[in-house]
Amino acid sequence: MDEVARTVCKNQIEARKLKYAELMTAGKFESAVQAIGDCHNLLNDPALKEMVATAEQRHYVEIVSNQGRTPADRLWALEVLMRHYPEKAKGYEKLHAQLLAKRDEAEKAAGRRADAADADRRKKQGVSIGMSQVDVLKSSWGRPIKINKSVYSFGTHEQWVYEGGYLYFEDGVLKSIQTSR
Repeated sequence: MDEVARTVCKNQIEARKLKYAELMTAGKFESAVQAIGDCHNLLNDPALKEMVATAEQRHYVEIVSNQGRTPADRLWALEVLMRHYPEKAKGYEKLHAQLLAKRDEAEKAAGRRADAADADRRKKQGVSIGMSQVDVLKSSWGRPIKINKSVYSFGTHEQWVYEGGYLYFEDGVLKSIQTSR
């Protein structure tokens, strides 16, 4: 199979080089890498390997430099550059730290949005048997008007009084719901 692929590469290499040059001129670095394909490895050609390396480096540098890209994308490209082409990544240390901080902040913000969406969902869904008191407080029922508490040798019972009904807890777990409709 490799021999067939090697023969195909040998027969197509000049056309692939022309396509590579055209794509590099157009600034389509990732496509330029694809134009050479795996021929640089199959033919074990140092010049082709250098062409691919050049296109990859320019592709990653372009992503890193593009402030319109997300911090996560830019960070990914910079880390690939640092791992595979450390000489090309020199001078990007400060940007790396900035992008890490931006990515972390974006992840925290996404987490806060997800938490808020979860809280909104819980607030709208009401209450159900088995919920904890904390879950009830976060639900659409919210804080009760009044709490009647009884402590017994076998546990604690609470009646939470609302305008629209009552919730009954045993040892902090909702056991009964009474609505006045």
